[in-house]
Amino acid sequence: MDYIPINLQKKLAKFSDHWSPKIIAQMNDYHFKLVKLKGDFVWQSHDDTDEIFITLDGEMSIEFRDGKVDLKVGEMFVEHEKQGMRVHLFIRKSRDIQGVTRDFTYLGEGDYLESHGDKPMYIKWKLQNKVPDKIFLDLTS
Repeated sequence: MDYIPINLQKKLAKFSDHWSPKIIAQMNDYHFKLVKLKGDFVWQSHDDTDEIFITLDGEMSIEFRDGKVDLKVGEMFVEHEKQGMRVHLFIRKSRDIQGVTRDFTYLGEGDYLESHGDKPMYIKWKLQNKVPDKIFLDLTS
């Protein structure tokens, strides 16, 4: 088997048209596409998939119904909302006590803010509601 990396700059150099995504790789049911952008593009929705935006050159602003993200060279944004996915966050103080697995405490729905790293991956969430004081004190004591 040949282990050949995909050079994104070389792939971009193979086409000049704007707003015409090109598939450069596939993994399971996912397509990796490159597109050259120019000017504004009307908002659209793909309800059956999440989307990843990576800026290789220039800058890009993506406006959503409820906010906006600005990307500079080398930055990435993952949009999880397209599937209507709701994330519910649970936490436990420790994995087990004397061999007995501890219960999880439900904290509520969370909104994705950012992620980075690999093994372990760091994911930052923002809870939609404040953690009740009793639960916060129990988890931090």
